[in-house]
Formats: sequence, C-alpha cells, structure tokens
Amino acid sequence: MMEILGTQMMGMPQGIRNAEGPHTLPWPSGSVLQARLEPGGEPGSALLIIGGYRLRAEVPPNVPMGEVWLEILGQKMPAQFRIMNQHQAHQLLMEMLRQQVDASTGKGKGREGGDAPTAAHDGAEGGARRGWMRLDGSGLQGLVGADMNRMVVEDEGGGGQARGVIERQGDARRFLLHGRLDLAHLGAVAFALEGGEQEALRLRLFAADEQTAELLRPEFLAWLGRHRRLEGELIAGLPVERGLQRDFVA
Repeated sequence: MMEILGTQMMGMPQGIRNAEGPHTLPWPSGSVLQARLEPGGEPGSALLIIGGYRLRAEVPPNVPMGEVWLEILGQKMPAQFRIMNQHQAHQLLMEMLRQQVDASTGKGKGREGGDAPTAAHDGAEGGARRGWMRLDGSGLQGLVGADMNRMVVEDEGGGGQARGVIERQGDARRFLLHGRLDLAHLGAVAFALEGGEQEALRLRLFAADEQTAELLRPEFLAWLGRHRRLEGELIAGLPVERGLQRDFVA
C-alpha cells in the first residue's frame, strides 16, 4: 500500500455544494472508493478523479496511473489516501460487510428499537455516517454502510433476518449498482444496474431458476415498458451459478 499526500481540490461536480466547505471531502475517513489517477504534468504529481471531484495529488514516482482503489485516511484537506490493489480493497470491503451483517443479525451489539442505529453502528470507524432506511411497502429495511456505497437488507423490525446486500460502485465514467436478495416468496434474486456517460442504463435481473424467471417475466416486461430509456434483461440462473462474477465488478 502507498499513501497519497498533499491533495488540493481543483474542481467539484457542477451543481454540488459542499455543506462542510470546499476543503472537506464528502466521504468520511475509512471510506473505500474507486478512482482514477492521471499524469499531472510534473514529476511527483498526478490528477486524482473521484466521481466528479478532481484533486491535484502528490504521489510517489512509482505509482501506476489508471484505475485505482483508495482508502480515505483523512477527510479534511489536505486529505490523505492509501492506494490499494484490487485484492486488498476486496478483502477490506468483505471485512466491512461481515461486520455489518454481524451487527444486523445480532452477533454484534443489540439494538433496543427496530429503526434506531446501535452503539456499534454509531461508534464503528469513528462515528462514520450510517443508519437504518425503511424500504417502503416491502417489509424490509436497509443498513447503509459508512461510505454510503453498501447496504445490508433485512426484515423490518427488531431482530430482523438479513436478506442480502446491495452495493454501489463506479468511477468518473461508469456507474454500477448490484446486489442479491433472498426473498420469502421468490427465493434468491440478483440484479445489476449499470450505465455511463456514453451509454444507456442497463438492468439485468437474475432469477434463481427458469420457473421463477417465467413468473417474473410479465411484470418485468410491463415495468420496462414504462421506463423506455432503460434497457433490461431477465435471466434464469444466479450470477455465481452462471460464472458471471465479473459482471458484478465495476
């Protein structure tokens, strides 16, 4: 792992106003993000692009340019980042997800009310932003991760059973939202919603088997008819069973 020091804010997404001031990143310390490094034109400098944010970064001479994984070490400017390879980032993300699932299934500290975050939720990672979100009409609720990019879904109410995980990934040019849910009336379903600057949004819905896919198909096609700017596909077989794990990597 390598550290990036001396970052300087150069630009923010159009229309975005940082309530904490121009010298504070919108992501809390401990967040794991995908970004892009581009040559800065001077030795030891690079342009760091995170979403629509552009920062001038001071980097070691051996840092490779291109897509990278970052861990935010400090939120206030000059912000500090740690560069990780894909394996290191995935290991860290899996550990963060494991801790969230443990908390949501009662293996961590319990919670007194169905909707209130626990002490474990509030205290972990320096009080990072996370909380409970009701998924209206579904009987489910979501625990949003510290970096706002992952959500553990469970049954609504105290002591709910974990039903799955939804994760958001992306960089300056591409967006991916994917996840898997285990539902009482349908079994396991998975999805991947992706798009980019030069491509339309595309949704793939995966059903556990052909029977479930046929059950879902009429409603899915009717829903697509109401969202004509969205491309869609319903597939029988979950991604892991079809060897499509790569589809869930941005």
